[in-house]
Amino acid sequence: MTAIRVTSVGSGIGVAGDLDAHSAPALDAAAATLSGSVDLDLSECSFIDSAGLTSLLVMRDRIVDRGGSMTIVGMSDSARRLIEICGLDEAFGVRHATVD
Repeated sequence: MTAIRVTSVGSGIGVAGDLDAHSAPALDAAAATLSGSVDLDLSECSFIDSAGLTSLLVMRDRIVDRGGSMTIVGMSDSARRLIEICGLDEAFGVRHATVD
């Protein structure tokens, strides 16, 4: 298991490492006050489980409820596969910039 690293810069947030049941609360805390147009960078996210995916969906819903939007601006291969398999690329507003 890789520890998660969440970085927040302006209206953007980046996730590095594994986003899972153990680490999702760190993302929840970092995203608690985000609003407006938020860019999410998952280019260094190596793994996402169902708890991590739920955390991303809740974060998106909170931002939308505040009148904002969330766009994924970078994805690792594993993050991209999961989001596409789940059919969530439209819900997240993916900008197709990827890092392999």
